[in-house]
Amino acid sequence: MICSLHLCLPEYYYTRKDVSKLKAKLTNVSTSVSEYGMTTETKGNLENYQVRILDDRIYFNGSIGKYYHGNNVVSLTKDDLKEALKKLKKTTGLQIYKADVCRIDIAMNIVLPHKFKSYTPFLENTPDYLVGRDKFGGMRYKTRQGNIEFVFYDKLRELRNRDELTYNLTKGYVGKGCMMRIEARIVKTARKTLLPKASKLMAVHLLSETVHRRLIWVWKKHYNKIPKSKSPRLRFDVSGLKELKDILATYALHTIGLKDVLTDIEEMARQGEWSAKKKSTVRRGIKDLHQDEFLGKTSHYIKEMEEAVRENEEMREWVAAWG
Repeated sequence: MICSLHLCLPEYYYTRKDVSKLKAKLTNVSTSVSEYGMTTETKGNLENYQVRILDDRIYFNGSIGKYYHGNNVVSLTKDDLKEALKKLKKTTGLQIYKADVCRIDIAMNIVLPHKFKSYTPFLENTPDYLVGRDKFGGMRYKTRQGNIEFVFYDKLRELRNRDELTYNLTKGYVGKGCMMRIEARIVKTARKTLLPKASKLMAVHLLSETVHRRLIWVWKKHYNKIPKSKSPRLRFDVSGLKELKDILATYALHTIGLKDVLTDIEEMARQGEWSAKKKSTVRRGIKDLHQDEFLGKTSHYIKEMEEAVRENEEMREWVAAWG
């Protein structure tokens, strides 16, 4: 489904009167003037859309799915997108169909039986992407060109921080597992990616079969390109006691707290289960970390994720509609 949709409408598609009418519909409005008074910028909200009005263009940044449905958990179909753009055109009074597409995201939500953190260790690093952590605890893969981000993240965690009502409703549906969102973000050069032979990529083009096919191709291409291991891999080097101590100390302080850690160590020492001099056991543990047998048999987590993607109703609709 299409989620975020950022648009830019050039000045030759609207008048000053259009701008005045638009400003009257915005909430949380603020206006700033550049240092030398050469340009002005007005910011405001149109429902969930953030609107920036400059002297020569207007930006609309936000989730088109949330704008139409009230949340971005429910899928936005092609017909929904058509109605959403029609609503945005009617509300703003502007020629929205002629706005340039600056960014567009296409995403899928899948419900999985285990906690989100059970799946991320199986998403591997790859030299084709700059790999980092998403702010909601997921994995973000950014192309070397910087034009596309492909993200696996915890949708429930995002909702808990941003939309409590939708979170409570979704949590009841998900149960004890998680909702993973797998999202392709075309953050730059959307035209070159989706409509390379055209001089522009406008909002109206998003209703075409060609662009929809291309969007699905982008999502599937990057999903398949990111390696998924059968066993979890270490994302850091643990070659000796010092590295292990640093990692364990950081983990313990962040998750348990210094007082509780020291209390546990004191109790273990009293029972003869722990000693700072017992380094041979730790060294054996470090060696085991680098052996596949320590990591267990082939995990079922990736299999669950892959099956959920294949069986996802939206994926089946994509394949049926666009191939």
